[in-house]
Amino acid sequence: MALSRKQVERIFANPTGRQSLHNHEDGLGLRESIKGKFTWQGRYSFEGQQKRLDYGTYPQISLAEAEDKHDETLALVREGIDPRAELIAASAPKTVSELCQRWLKLDAEKNRRRPELAREVIDANIAPPIGHIKLAILAKRHVHAITDPLVEKGSAGQAKKALGLFRQICNWAVERDYLTTNPTAGINKSRLGGKTEPRTRALDDEELAAVWSIIGGLGLGVLTEIAIKLLILTGQRRSEVVGAEWRHVDLKKKIWHLPMTKNGKPHDVPLSDLAVELFLRLKGYGLDDKRCFPIDEKSLTRAIARKQDDFAIPKWVVHDLRRSFITGSVALGLPIHIVELSVNHELPDMLRVYVAGQNNEKLFEQKRAVMDAWAEHIAALIQDKPVALSREDLKAKANELWLLYHKNEPASRCAVTLVERLSEYTDRPPTALTLQKWIGAWRKVV
Repeated sequence: MALSRKQVERIFANPTGRQSLHNHEDGLGLRESIKGKFTWQGRYSFEGQQKRLDYGTYPQISLAEAEDKHDETLALVREGIDPRAELIAASAPKTVSELCQRWLKLDAEKNRRRPELAREVIDANIAPPIGHIKLAILAKRHVHAITDPLVEKGSAGQAKKALGLFRQICNWAVERDYLTTNPTAGINKSRLGGKTEPRTRALDDEELAAVWSIIGGLGLGVLTEIAIKLLILTGQRRSEVVGAEWRHVDLKKKIWHLPMTKNGKPHDVPLSDLAVELFLRLKGYGLDDKRCFPIDEKSLTRAIARKQDDFAIPKWVVHDLRRSFITGSVALGLPIHIVELSVNHELPDMLRVYVAGQNNEKLFEQKRAVMDAWAEHIAALIQDKPVALSREDLKAKANELWLLYHKNEPASRCAVTLVERLSEYTDRPPTALTLQKWIGAWRKVV
């Protein structure tokens, strides 16, 4: 029996708390959920299969509106059209850009550790040449429109990366019936040429000392300076340093925890005293409560590329600092397998078996010994290259010393002590009166 408007209102006003279907007519009904949500549902038969469509919730969709929607559904069925398939087709992405955005949202953001890297490749190398192309006409020539310009300008590595990513996106689209075939099939990365040789650049002692002493005076900002110095000291990945969060940095225990790394495993980095000093200096600026470095990886890379000539050494990139840590530590005579573990590298099978039999705590202390030895080596390299602290740096240094040692002292006595301690860094320390003002401001936010 058909439902009247008043009957629908009564059903809505008196939910049963059970999942049930209140039938109307011609396959239309009002489905009630356990939580009291009411949804209009249309059922129909197409090519011998029972199917259904949801038309919206009540009372947002009235009985009359639901009847109109269901009449449209039945009209399509009579014409030999499956309304559900028609609805799916209507919501499918129409262009390459729409497909890429759909993939990012439904796949990359859920299944990739760093979806922003895929987005960068799409924005730089896929969307500009073919983003406007409709999926209905997407062909191999459009794939070549991605790779050919990159190969022609000598960026075969980028071409291969873009091809690999677009292949993944198209495979996903085939699974979703957005594409019938994958247009990248049969296009091999090897044919793009430009064999990519792995970088082997490692900065030597003199070059590392030059970078350390010069970086602070190039106008790149304190974040870039400290990030580069931490990369030198710890050998960790650029993404890990830039992505560090304060909740994972324990300066008292001198441990920096990385909850997720490139190899999918958590990693604890022992911090040398020199590294702790850098984190304390960074904390003194109070730039961000969550992230240690509120910058992105690419800005760090661009900054170093922009100032290459100022370093007066052969060209280097940020990732070379990681290789420099490994090469330099081994050159000091430190155990290579502990050095590799310190940067979270996977060990060869035989070494992995050997390490697996050792106590984790002992291994961590061995990693700490590596970090400390390397930091001492760096300190020795730079000890004859002092860098005068700016007033901004002095304020940050005063704040870190106050937080660490003098937080509970009276402001007047603390100020005098800080004047003495800051004299180690400059021949013109702030006055005690200035320091008392700073301390008063710091206490309001702690």
